[in-house]
Amino acid sequence: MTGEGFFQRRQAAAVLKHGVIRRYAPVFTTMTGSTSVDHRVVYLDGYAGRGGYDDGSPGSPLLAIESAREVARWDRDVECIFIEADQANYTELQRRLRDAAPSELRWHVRLGDVTNHLDETLRLAQNTPLLAFLDPYGSALGYDALVDKLLCRPTRAPTEVLLNLNIQVVQRWGGLLASRRLNAGQTEILNRLDRFFGGDWWRNVFLSTRADDSPGSAARAAVAVVDEFRSRVHAR
Repeated sequence: MTGEGFFQRRQAAAVLKHGVIRRYAPVFTTMTGSTSVDHRVVYLDGYAGRGGYDDGSPGSPLLAIESAREVARWDRDVECIFIEADQANYTELQRRLRDAAPSELRWHVRLGDVTNHLDETLRLAQNTPLLAFLDPYGSALGYDALVDKLLCRPTRAPTEVLLNLNIQVVQRWGGLLASRRLNAGQTEILNRLDRFFGGDWWRNVFLSTRADDSPGSAARAAVAVVDEFRSRVHAR
């Protein structure tokens, strides 16, 4: 769907993702905030969008605000940072947050790519529990930034990343590997996946799993890539 059509109404995948956020964010902030300084927790939404949908359904930023308001009853102080690359979505996000967020909650909105604002976020969350939600349209934060900067940040404070890795995207873009000639745009797509996965290892995994070219082999190849990616993140 186009970016504009995406925000008309929630699709099934969004309902699932938002269900995870709605249920898990209060658990994380309540538990980790019980031992943090001033009961403080930082929440990052790296691809925030407009904040909600045209049919009135809340998006992930408004769900985060709702969660922060909920856990404030248990003396938890959640500070939110929302990052959005699209100017129109950024402007609309600011408006919706001003309308929805209670005055006592602390939140920040930044325009641009999450990579450019990651250092600021980490300074904000220094020695503080951090929950990051990354739900990009395509490939997300690069591997080194995801693993070394976020998951392995030099602090003993709890850190978790909820990452939406779309297997259909890997399946579709991995199909380009069989092409003998690629245009500049297709080459850049594959390079972006290299940066996301932390190298071009995924290409061999995809091609070797799909070698027989049987029905469903592309989907199995994408799953194999994702499984190997998770193993590599865990090992690092």
